[in-house]
This record gives sequence, structure tokens and C-alpha cells, in this order.
Amino acid sequence: MTLVEIVRILCIGFFFEDISDLANEIKGNSTLSTDAIKNNLNTFVKLDTDTPQLSTTIINNYGSNIISTLENKNDKIDVFYYYSAYTKVLGEHFIDLRNVLSEELGRYDEEIIKNACTSNDGKIVGLPLYLFGYGLLANNDYLTLYQKRMPKTWDELMETAKYICKKEKEEHNNSLVPIKIPLKDESSGSSVFYSFINSFRESNNSTYPKLNSKATKDALKKLKDLKDEVGIDIEAQANDSFFFPTDAIFMINLVSPYSPNIIGSSLPGNKEGVSGTVIISHNLGINKYIDKKRKEKSIEFLKYVALKEIQMKC
Repeated sequence: MTLVEIVRILCIGFFFEDISDLANEIKGNSTLSTDAIKNNLNTFVKLDTDTPQLSTTIINNYGSNIISTLENKNDKIDVFYYYSAYTKVLGEHFIDLRNVLSEELGRYDEEIIKNACTSNDGKIVGLPLYLFGYGLLANNDYLTLYQKRMPKTWDELMETAKYICKKEKEEHNNSLVPIKIPLKDESSGSSVFYSFINSFRESNNSTYPKLNSKATKDALKKLKDLKDEVGIDIEAQANDSFFFPTDAIFMINLVSPYSPNIIGSSLPGNKEGVSGTVIISHNLGINKYIDKKRKEKSIEFLKYVALKEIQMKC
């Protein structure tokens, strides 16, 4: 008789993306369980997920829920799936993966590990499972009709949006929205806001601008220009169904598959060639309050998830 140990994974976060395929892959299905037993891991994975579609209350209180769970030294949950923005806050509650997953971590970009997975005291406390970023999306029907390219700078975006709107109004289309940007939503709004500031760096190799820098001031002024001169819809929500609104020319949103007439690119910059797109990740972290045996099983699970064929499904 083979003993099977439950490794309980709590997936809890503000998911804009549909993670159903990923969840099915690691939710203790026959493929994962069979592979685990074949490799003598004797581990069965139980995945609990909370998404906006399942639990609005949990999403709205995401930070407080996961922080309180860890601060109470909860030892019932082995692995946490968390939004990388909380790495610095949650890091002290997770084990250091640097030595136990050195080979697996070496497959990732060093900057992603440094910026999204490293705690305040320099420990690597997360394994990236899913990466996403905000980009510029456009209705290509309008760009093709008016022979415009995808804008490379914010000034070009303003000029293109104004030009198309003017031409459409001449055709009595007065309902067209030049640009939709989900600024009002707390989670997506902060990501877009910081990405916008990031687009005013001198080069793609420059560090993130300080809040009192000229670059940040220029970014805020340009955002105001977009609002005053072009008109932006800040009420837009980050889209979890990947539906591009029919009344928009451009939209800043997650870069994912849309309908064939919707094209995407990295965010424009203050100057061509410099993008503000920031890569964000959802990480897996191992609870440091569980016992040694369960830590070992959790490490084996993370090694499995880090396999190329599993990462390709994320």
C-alpha cells in the first residue's frame, strides 16, 4: 500500500487571468499524482483556489487575509501562491529556496528573481509560476483604416488617438473612446501607474525613477496631458475575460490572447525604444512553520512545478 501525503496549496490572489488550465494541471489530477508516485515522492497535491469569480470578499481582503494567516504561524498550509508585490511583506514567513532549488532557480532571469522573489533580508522566498505584464492594445481595424502604426511613444499615442477620433466624428461616430486605462481599480491601477512612470527612464537599462525625480514629474504631467488633451476612460477595469471594448481605439491592459483584430505591444515610452512595461509574477512560497517532512515534500512539489513542460502551461 502506497502512502500518500497531502500537500495543500492555497492559491489566493487577485487573478486577472484565467488560471483554470494551470489549476487542473497541479490540482492533484491523475497526471501529477502518477508522476509523483513514479518518482517515489508519494505526494498528492490538493489545490485550493480563490479567484474574483469565486470569492469577491477574499479578493478584496487579499493582503490582510494572507498576512494574518502567516503571522498566526499557521501550519496547516504547506505552500502559498502569492502575488509578488507582497514578497517583501510575506518573505519572513517563507523558507529560503536559494540552496534547495538552486538548479531550478537558475533557469529564471536573474532580474525577475531579484525583484519579484527576494525578501528584505536577501533570501529567495518565491518560485515564479506565472508572469504577466501590462501592454498597449489597439483595435487594428482603426489603425489599418487610417494607415497608422502601433504608437511607440506617448506623444505618438496622443496624436494617433486624436487623429482617429477626429476622422470618426466626421463620420458621425461620437461614442468612440480614445484610450481606456484601468487607473481607478486599486490593484491594476497601481501597476499601470508605476509602469507609466517606468516608461520615462532614460533607457531600458536605467533604474526605476525616484518619486521626486524629474522623470516622475514628467510622467505625471504626460498622464494629465493624456486626460486633458485626448480623453481617457479611467473607469475601465482590468479585463479577466480578455474582451476588448468595441468603443475603444486603445486600451492598456494585460497582454494576452484577444480577438484577431486586436493587436498588442509593450507600453509606449517617453522616447521611442524605452518601454515602461513591468513584468509581474505570481510566486509559490513554502511556509516555514510546517514540520521538516512536509517542507521536504513541498520542495519536491516546487521542483516538479519548475519543470519546463509544466512552466510551458503557465
